[in-house]
Amino acid sequence: LYFSVTILLHVTVFYIGKNYKTHMIIAEDIPEDVLPEPMMELTLCQGDFLYFPRGIIHQASAIPTMTSMHATLSTTQRWTWRDFFDKALPLALERAFQRDIRFRRALPRAALDFMGIVHSTDDSLDSPRSKFFNHMSTLVSMLPQYMSPDESMDEMGLQYIVDSLPPFGVPTPPEPDVEPEGDDEQQASDAKQHGGSAAAKKRRKKKEKEQQRQQQQQQPHGKIKLSGPTSVNNVVRYVGIARLVFEEEMAAVYHNARNSRCYRLAPQQFVAFPADDADAIQFVLRSKHVPFRIADIPSVHDVDKLQIAQSLHSAGVIVVEQTPSWTSSASSS
Repeated sequence: LYFSVTILLHVTVFYIGKNYKTHMIIAEDIPEDVLPEPMMELTLCQGDFLYFPRGIIHQASAIPTMTSMHATLSTTQRWTWRDFFDKALPLALERAFQRDIRFRRALPRAALDFMGIVHSTDDSLDSPRSKFFNHMSTLVSMLPQYMSPDESMDEMGLQYIVDSLPPFGVPTPPEPDVEPEGDDEQQASDAKQHGGSAAAKKRRKKKEKEQQRQQQQQQPHGKIKLSGPTSVNNVVRYVGIARLVFEEEMAAVYHNARNSRCYRLAPQQFVAFPADDADAIQFVLRSKHVPFRIADIPSVHDVDKLQIAQSLHSAGVIVVEQTPSWTSSASSS
């Protein structure tokens, strides 16, 4: 099996008798018949490790007379500037198209007559090709003003969360009722036709479902039923990975508490809050997994703190570390 290895740390290998061939090629999965001769071939034994610079192709095979297993560890996957621009450039182009008429103007009607590989030898300064490249460069130089690096990093953060494993050693909350989201390609097509990114539209639909679910949990007097934390004296702890994202007038907390241990088997999970709760949520997410009292959450009223804690607890973003001691003056007397 040939595969691209993205590694910055040493690879720990657990096996007995493993043959390795390495090729000085940096690429994604490629057919074996197009690989050149390997630059080295070696056998690793139990306890050995082999380090590859990022992107080096290697092929591992067990010695026929032995059974073996190896583990490959990688970091910085999907965490390069190219991945960042994969998020940033489509958003910038979308905004530029909407706000600047120059991006909506038609290409030259005769562009096919002077653009293309067969026309690439025409390098005269006053040619239509030269004018085409000059105008293209002008438009490209305008794109940074339409970029939103923070929004793009939010997209990368949400991608990381949905790809991650759920918190280790934490009981998994009940799975929410999630309806099928439809065909991704169709949603992407709809997004291009009506404006806005497909990812944002998908999250908006999930947010609406989450709001409906929270409304169904409301008691007649309008307060959320508490099944986890019951007092501001409860000590809780933030677990897993979560990120606060502002969408329209809502603050959405995306998390990995309900992620499946099978890659992307579970849909993206989030909890929706009013935008005014952002400071309180940031307090929780910045706690660095250190236990804290619900009473320490910055909010005006204790009932608001309890409701925020209950919503996060129901989603699995926080767990209760300690229950309050109910010792009244009447009982002590």
